[in-house]
Amino acid sequence: MDQDTLDDWNIVILDVRPRAMDQDTLNHLAALAKLQLSSDEMNRFTHSINDILTFIQPLQHIDTTQVVPLVHPIEATQPLRDDVPTAKDWRQEAMSLAAASEQNHFLVPQVID
Repeated sequence: MDQDTLDDWNIVILDVRPRAMDQDTLNHLAALAKLQLSSDEMNRFTHSINDILTFIQPLQHIDTTQVVPLVHPIEATQPLRDDVPTAKDWRQEAMSLAAASEQNHFLVPQVID
């Protein structure tokens, strides 16, 4: 892939490296999410999030400069049919069955004084 193709995508490469999750950051996130976590949950979530960050850290070293960004993981298109009316226009038939009608509106007796 040449540089022109990459420029067309307006790619912004951020140097984002996962850092360890600490109790203060988790407290802040919990407050933003309006969650109340016990100290046991705080310890458990801190360790779990750090395990996830450690697991994905090797992904930061993969060279993706030649990979074109995807809009969707499956390149499929929806087959479209022609925009042709398929339902019958029942207005005239309904108006012909009405006891009274005027300008395509049903006329009914007044029920509220």
